[in-house]
Amino acid sequence: RRRVGGSPLGDGAAHLPMTSGLTPPVRHDDDLVPHPFWDGLSQIVERWHRPFIAACVIAMIACGLGLPNLKTSIRIETLFRSDSQIMTDYRWLEEHVGPRVPIEVLVRFDSECELTTYDRVLLVNKVHRELSSLSGVGATLSAVTYLPDPKTPKEAPAIVRRKIAAKVLDDSLPHFDELGVLRTTDGDQTWRITAFVSSIEPLDYGKFLAKVRQHIDPLLQDDEGVTQPNVVASYTGIMPLVHEIQRQLLRDLYDSFVSGFTVITIAMTIVQAGLLTALIPMITNIFPTLIIFGALGWLGLSLDIGSVMT
Repeated sequence: RRRVGGSPLGDGAAHLPMTSGLTPPVRHDDDLVPHPFWDGLSQIVERWHRPFIAACVIAMIACGLGLPNLKTSIRIETLFRSDSQIMTDYRWLEEHVGPRVPIEVLVRFDSECELTTYDRVLLVNKVHRELSSLSGVGATLSAVTYLPDPKTPKEAPAIVRRKIAAKVLDDSLPHFDELGVLRTTDGDQTWRITAFVSSIEPLDYGKFLAKVRQHIDPLLQDDEGVTQPNVVASYTGIMPLVHEIQRQLLRDLYDSFVSGFTVITIAMTIVQAGLLTALIPMITNIFPTLIIFGALGWLGLSLDIGSVMT
């Protein structure tokens, strides 16, 4: 017995022809009988192959033109039927309780900030009022919501009322921390202002978060348009976070399609010893992708993680 390459792999390769001859494939007579439907379809395609190929090419081009109209969505109503129990519960909560999606604005004053607690609460109050005035906001929650009544006489001078209010605010800081609207860490204070928006209304959370940033950033500036030192605002929320995650997943899906087609094309070019002969088989791989995603674009249907997975 001759060894191929002097390795067990070579011995196995040498025995392959012999083993295949000893165990020929088993055929059944039923496999040789064509199905009437598929046999008829194959004959139609064979007879009218030119119009059939032309129709497929036209369909690919037409659906490909719909790709720019393809939209992505993280809306909950695109994941469930309108008559499902979860959608019914969401509508009931929106009607009887209020909006359920939180948009968070975190205003941080670092340890070197010279603003007093009174001035910081005034700034938080400005942010609170600005958020409440935005279209689409159903409710707003912050430390301003829980401010105690300082019970200051109206006839008292302004400086006296301010000192009393400042004393009440300083005493209320531990209470704000327990309520979750204030967090103090190593001298830094972070005040939390939450705006609640609808979970079932057609609202792009990413664009709404950009709108919030556009309205709140000017409030952190002084009269000369310069941002106050040691004061920073952050914008976040569970739905904007999910929005960015899904957008990144869909972007990665696009990149995987492009990289997959590229790798397959290179491999087919090497196997077929030519670029043209490799591109022709690639049409069958691109065809279903263009048809499905292009049709979604033309029909105005949103693409979400649920539709991609199914």
